[in-house]
Amino acid sequence: HTDAALDWDTKILLEWGKIKNEFGILSTYPSNIKDIDKNSNKHWEMPHLCTASFTGKGQVRNGQARSVANLDRPVLAPLWAAGLSFSRCHAELRVPNDVNLKSVFNGEEFSRGARLWTHGYDFYSPSRAYIGTWYMSKKGELGSWHSNSDDKRKSNERMAT
Repeated sequence: HTDAALDWDTKILLEWGKIKNEFGILSTYPSNIKDIDKNSNKHWEMPHLCTASFTGKGQVRNGQARSVANLDRPVLAPLWAAGLSFSRCHAELRVPNDVNLKSVFNGEEFSRGARLWTHGYDFYSPSRAYIGTWYMSKKGELGSWHSNSDDKRKSNERMAT
């Protein structure tokens, strides 16, 4: 359900280079597919994560993305997003996904972001949309989230510690 702009790989490398931070991660929720590599609203608006809330014991969920506009380079952000995460591979090697968090949707992003941040990584919202996704009904209502209730309970207990 995701697509990329033409030459996205070169463009996102150039974007990452603008942050001048070996431990920087470009991360946000992807833009709408129709906005890939386009100035759709005449001010290069980009999703920017800046709020989170508690949804249960040990569960913190990122809020809906706000926006930043007219950036000439990525801007520091407080939260990590699973939808778009681009960094040097050492982030994945030093801070891999927690294999014990199974069947988790609420809290997974904040948990990973906290682990990345405490290992010295910083998050940046990109200045341009090179990755996009189909949201809501535009996905064609195909597929859904399936979880195992026992795995989910154990994962939630783990995040609560």
